[in-house]
Amino acid sequence: PGWRVSLVAPAGTLALDPEVGIERRETLDDYIARAGRSDLRQAAQAVRLRQPLQYAHADAVSGERRYTVVEPIGDSGWSLLVAQSYDLVTDRLAQALWLLVAIGALLALVCMLVVRRLAQHISQPVEGLSSAAARLACGDYDVPVPHVHRPDEVGQMARTLEHARGSIRQQLREIEDMTAARQKLESELSIAREIQQAMLPPGLVIDREHAHLEAYARLEPAKAVGGDFYCFIQTDPDGLWFAIGDVSDKGVPAALFMARTVTVLEVAASTHPSPERVLAEASKRLVQGNDACMFATVLCGRVDVRSGACVLASAGHDAPLLLHADGRHEMLSVPPGPPLGFEVGDAFPLWSGQLPAGATLLAWTDGITEAFDGDNRAFGPERIPEALLPGATARAQCEALIARVHAFTDPAPQSDDITALAIRRRLDGAPLSPEASPTQETAHADATVHPA
Repeated sequence: PGWRVSLVAPAGTLALDPEVGIERRETLDDYIARAGRSDLRQAAQAVRLRQPLQYAHADAVSGERRYTVVEPIGDSGWSLLVAQSYDLVTDRLAQALWLLVAIGALLALVCMLVVRRLAQHISQPVEGLSSAAARLACGDYDVPVPHVHRPDEVGQMARTLEHARGSIRQQLREIEDMTAARQKLESELSIAREIQQAMLPPGLVIDREHAHLEAYARLEPAKAVGGDFYCFIQTDPDGLWFAIGDVSDKGVPAALFMARTVTVLEVAASTHPSPERVLAEASKRLVQGNDACMFATVLCGRVDVRSGACVLASAGHDAPLLLHADGRHEMLSVPPGPPLGFEVGDAFPLWSGQLPAGATLLAWTDGITEAFDGDNRAFGPERIPEALLPGATARAQCEALIARVHAFTDPAPQSDDITALAIRRRLDGAPLSPEASPTQETAHADATVHPA
């Protein structure tokens, strides 16, 4: 009781676990998702990286405080997870402490009887040890135990108490260090999240005479930082470049590769005239120095505000959906090219079409289609049309879709980054986006650009 031992195979399967039989072939990540044990995600990350780990946490289901150790088994690829209840740790420490106190009291009593016959000077060390034992029992571990250098029984008992005091102090320091390191890591991840969110542009509303274009996107990372991204880029007054993508990993490595990808796309969009050339240039740049073999899927496009002409190119990303003003919707047949980062590629077929007045172009990452509920069912692309709101603003479309995903997966935890992007074109006579109109500013005679 109080202990939990798990053995994880190289592929992540739980080969030995008190709750999961080997016949289920369930992985540690599957168990975490099924049992709601979000407190074990850090341990699962250490297993994937084949790294040792020791950390304290609270059971996400029972609330019990536990101390978990992850240890790779040599170079075999297997990992051992051992968790122990904090109550068991403290109970055993208390038992040892009280045993030492009892021994000290017994020895002190015997010494007091012998002192009467031997010498008065023996009683003083015994009294000092008794006082030290009392201090240990009260939690005072700062004062050293006296008489540890005596060669007799008094010195032996003093060294025993001093060893116990040193062991307890060392464990307390280790607990404090782990707590401080965890707090520092959480603080750094919080700052990284703020920096990543600041890198993402706000929504835009671009007005050109009688034509208006709304652009909005929303990203919800599964961890403190994530690998999904989007960007809006204006290289000329009448056109808007946009991109949405997903990096192959999650967490800090994905966030760093995401920042590099966004920078490369922005630079490429300012120097190349079409999406397929932008992706080809980004593919060439992202291969350089990519020793981690990370990659990103990207949907890149450009839309003309006045005419509605739209061109798209895909680097392995899901095709977007076009929602017409009358509620009709269609999946655009954008041929996918290779993802960015694996190897240099230039085969990115170009899709050309029109964004009609009142229509909305909606794109997303696989965190939406691969969002799983408690029964391990995926949201899938077939449920996306159910969340569409014909005539709604770009922002309302994104928020409605993400809200539908959360309603579908609740109470299962979010397993991947979620991002939705919407581009809506309207002409005069259509209602103006309510979140855009209060902050409209004049950029030049016939054009305005402002955050949505």
